[in-house]
Amino acid sequence: MKDFETADSAEKVYDLIIKNAPTRASIFIDVDDTLITPKSKTFKQSSYNQIIDRIKENKSSYDNYEEIISNWRLQRKVILIDEEWVKVINKLKEKFSVYGLTQMNTGAFGNIPSMQDWRYKELKELGIEFSDNEKLAIYNSGQKDDAIFYKGIFITGNHSKSGTLSKFSEELNASLLYLLMIMRSILKM
Repeated sequence: MKDFETADSAEKVYDLIIKNAPTRASIFIDVDDTLITPKSKTFKQSSYNQIIDRIKENKSSYDNYEEIISNWRLQRKVILIDEEWVKVINKLKEKFSVYGLTQMNTGAFGNIPSMQDWRYKELKELGIEFSDNEKLAIYNSGQKDDAIFYKGIFITGNHSKSGTLSKFSEELNASLLYLLMIMRSILKM
């Protein structure tokens, strides 16, 4: 398999994985803008889709930063980028461990008591559930913004995505030798 492959649909991603991935591969799928995207066109158009990112970058300027972001998250609706993702993830789970990877806070955040539970439920409402792994879940520190594994989803907290996977590398052991990452920068939809 090449270092990078491109696909324009979830079904094509599935075909590439089945054709090329070793049986011990672990599949990591970036959640935001690969699986889901805000339903509102306001947050899809290039001049507006960075509003929340700009607020995050300047969070020290907002006394109620967590409240602003948490209320936005609670009110927004998301849709699947490709309706086939649910079917594809379920088919992949029959052969591989399939995990979500998302960059966001963990623990209580503004008006959201548990960011990880909120994200899990958001995805579950769309029919997406990843492979669970009790061995990984027991290493969660419970500290706010620590990188955690929750019901099949690696959530970065204040870490990078690579730092998050690195934290769990020992528990993932040999699986990381066959890591497949599906991200929007690779998956052009």
